[in-house]
Amino acid sequence: MHAVAEPPVTPTPVGAEELVRPVLDQRRVVVRLRDGETILVGGSPSYEDALVLAQKTILELGDVGEGEWPMLGDRFVNPDAIVSVDVLRWT
Repeated sequence: MHAVAEPPVTPTPVGAEELVRPVLDQRRVVVRLRDGETILVGGSPSYEDALVLAQKTILELGDVGEGEWPMLGDRFVNPDAIVSVDVLRWT
């Protein structure tokens, strides 16, 4: 009778679990315009971080003075064209 040998256990590299989670939960924050176009504000490794970025974006858009257009990405946008700030999954 032969003993069944168990496969060798490969140690999990330190931090490997942390690398998997953000990939599955990465989010992006976009500004949605009236015509449906979205402008990327930024990305975050988690939903919670994306919410913080979205709130900061909302505050910055709220600080735009009368007659001024906020700069989003590499362009100025008419504030009347902005519909929402969205937190979306990276796809």
